[in-house]
Amino acid sequence: MPPIAPPIAPPIAPSIPPIAPPIAPIAPPIAPPIAPPAPPIAPPAPPIAPPIPPTAPPAPPTAPPTPPTAPPTPPTAPPMPLISAESGIPSLSESVIL
Repeated sequence: MPPIAPPIAPPIAPSIPPIAPPIAPIAPPIAPPIAPPAPPIAPPAPPIAPPIPPTAPPAPPTAPPTPPTAPPTPPTAPPMPLISAESGIPSLSESVIL
């Protein structure tokens, strides 16, 4: 009987080359500014001036108010009675009220 030969080992496979190239950076590098920043449109406003003080104090009132000239006049005749004294019949003013 022939001697048993050791089994032949399969050759070691070389490492698999990468399928895709390495991933590039996601964001491109930041570009320098195209132009310098613009100057302000208008110069800053000057500070607000303090208020001007009044030139003279207010004048006092010229004269006191005038009093009423006369008291109200009293009625010239007494009020008309609601019932006439002669007949006891209501007068015109009472019938209007009723």
